[in-house]
Amino acid sequence: MLNTKKFAILAITLLIVAVILLSNPVSAAGLADSAQPKFHHDQNNTGQSVYNGPQNNETKWNYTTNNMIGYSSPSIDKNGTVYVGSGDGYLYAFTSAGKLKWRYKTGDAVQSSPTIDSNGNIYFGSCDNWLYVITSAGKLKWRYKTGSAVESSPTIDSNGNIYFGSCDGKVYALNSTGKIKWKYQTGNFIISSPALGSDGTIYVGSEDQYFYAISSAGKLKWRYKTGKAIYSDPVIHNGTIYTGSGDGYLYALTSAGKLKWKYKTGKEIYSLAAGKNGIIYVGNKDGKLYAINSSGKLQWTYTTGNTIRSSPTIGSNGTIYFGSYDGKLYALNSSGKLIWQYQTGSGIEGSPAITSDGTLYFGSHNSKVYAIQDVYVYATPKAGSYNKSQKITLTTNRTGIIYYTLNGTTPTTNSAQYTKAISITNSTTVKCFAVDTAGYKSQIYTQKYTIETVPPTVVSVDPTNNKVINVANKALVITFSENIKAGSAFTSIKVTNPDGVAVKPLYKVINGKTLTLTRNGYYINGLTYTITLPTGSITDTAGNNINTYTSKFKMDFVKPTVSSVNPTNNKVINVANKALVITFSEKIKAGSAFSNIKVTNPDGVKVNPLYKVINGKTLTLTRNGYYINGLTYTITLPTGSITDTAGNTLKTAFTSKFKIDTTKPKITSTNPANKAVNIPRNKVIKVIFNENIKASSKYWIELKTSNGTSVTIKKSINGKVLTITPTAQLKANTKYYLILHTGSVTDTSGNPLAAKTINFTTRRT
Repeated sequence: MLNTKKFAILAITLLIVAVILLSNPVSAAGLADSAQPKFHHDQNNTGQSVYNGPQNNETKWNYTTNNMIGYSSPSIDKNGTVYVGSGDGYLYAFTSAGKLKWRYKTGDAVQSSPTIDSNGNIYFGSCDNWLYVITSAGKLKWRYKTGSAVESSPTIDSNGNIYFGSCDGKVYALNSTGKIKWKYQTGNFIISSPALGSDGTIYVGSEDQYFYAISSAGKLKWRYKTGKAIYSDPVIHNGTIYTGSGDGYLYALTSAGKLKWKYKTGKEIYSLAAGKNGIIYVGNKDGKLYAINSSGKLQWTYTTGNTIRSSPTIGSNGTIYFGSYDGKLYALNSSGKLIWQYQTGSGIEGSPAITSDGTLYFGSHNSKVYAIQDVYVYATPKAGSYNKSQKITLTTNRTGIIYYTLNGTTPTTNSAQYTKAISITNSTTVKCFAVDTAGYKSQIYTQKYTIETVPPTVVSVDPTNNKVINVANKALVITFSENIKAGSAFTSIKVTNPDGVAVKPLYKVINGKTLTLTRNGYYINGLTYTITLPTGSITDTAGNNINTYTSKFKMDFVKPTVSSVNPTNNKVINVANKALVITFSEKIKAGSAFSNIKVTNPDGVKVNPLYKVINGKTLTLTRNGYYINGLTYTITLPTGSITDTAGNTLKTAFTSKFKIDTTKPKITSTNPANKAVNIPRNKVIKVIFNENIKASSKYWIELKTSNGTSVTIKKSINGKVLTITPTAQLKANTKYYLILHTGSVTDTSGNPLAAKTINFTTRRT
């Protein structure tokens, strides 16, 4: 009896926890929305901060760890906590005032820079071979062991997947719980920190000299070989991917892996960054920082006293911050002129980080973490939207005077001096700066306060009101006129059937201006459902409540149809291992007769094995080996082989045919014939083939004299005949060569011509 009661209490507790979890908005996975959530700030590794850094080199604080701060660069969470690794094997967490919050011990030096997710968890590698995930309280959440030291800094995609490299030569992809999704083996160590493209492609360099582009599924898209090992971290800017190599070249590559240009520096390249202006900043073993524009032209260089491994950080005003092995941290303007330098006495290897108050954090080989800050003005409450009047308090981090304006104009020392809280009743822009007793002036800070009393409204809903839909587990998306948050009646949001019964559980997620409602299971065919958002369930960021909103949608399951097939029905193709792609009218999945899908030859013999892959609306059929030249094949999809996401099958079986032609076109005759003599000087040359032809993308055909002089010609094709017409009369008594380069023409299936040369000699007159 006692055990039964305990079980009942446990079940009730779990139910209450589940209800609480399902009633609250769910946080989206991915990087933290903070000043510096990862190495080099963003998934593109640009190094661009959204904040201005210090314009003078006054120390705010420093903290001494037990060993050198190497390649590990500080990251900053949304609360201003600073995280950085040390050679003593610890990950450190500091307050913005430089107080140690906690430190976490690993088994070896921490060279990897920490990455922070949207839930505040910290991801980093250690030279003890593990990738660690630590909570914001300094507790281990999980860890994953690789085959060697992890010096690469991880990145996180919007789904919470983690990507990083290891000195075992592998790129790893883990899900948010630490389970391996895939790993990709390169030929040598990886210390490069991956960059993430907008399409999910992972870009990373290896010490095997190759630069890799790997799909989010772990498949190699392409790789590009440089001249030596790659140590630097890739940067993506305006669609171009940049990598530096030990061969001294900066490479600019397209997303398809083609070289746009390369620039030769003095020695090995160790670090990169990209400014908003398209300038690529390159740190080099020769001690120089190079500034190279997006066309590959050098803009300027700045020489330090030793190797630059530190990846530059770029303030929002264009100031460039980086360290050197000469022990100095440098601040340059966008023209490469020195603003200030800061001497630590030992090498600086990591990348600096800038936080919202303008503080610059970095580590040094002298074991210290440094914080440098200008004069700063704090505003309380913070800028934002409010639904009632506010009193604004301004404070500064140093003794001095604060000057401000309330009309959006730039303040000067002739503006009003702050002496007491500022009352605002309407939307107001507060601009302010401070001057300390030493005469140092802060930057001008802008705080925009919106006093808003207008409630948010629904601007769209997907599905639209009264729409008939065929997706049985459709996510319902309501978009508002402004950014929103959960209100006091958030748990009362519901989706009900015609009898008023609410869908349970109903998951509610807020992201910016949108509210998304999803459920377990499927909506019932033929029923009309009602979405209800009660008054007070949603507010804008100022706290204004929405008015009650309702919208309806109806379920109707329509059978999927084939909208296209590649190759098209009865098409003649020249790709013997062609992937067959059938596209449907809606998203599909495998049906009960999925295994009966087949491709057969004219004798009805099935291609075996036949690989079948579904992705969204497409079904792709591939095979091992090759289709046989000259044969016609039939694709057959039985009725129950494919269904839509709601389970609707194809209305009728689908068939489509294609024929294979891989035979290259051949020349049957030429006029003039090969080695012909006494040819008229105005001769129009004809080349006749055994089948109809077309011009290829190259269309490279040349007419040259025996001494190599090219003749200008016009080319035209009509069926099987290629006509070459010289634009001027040919020279007398001269031997000419007509050169048809490989692939200059193809047959109608795309099979290229093999290279062919004929010659003839013109008349004496």
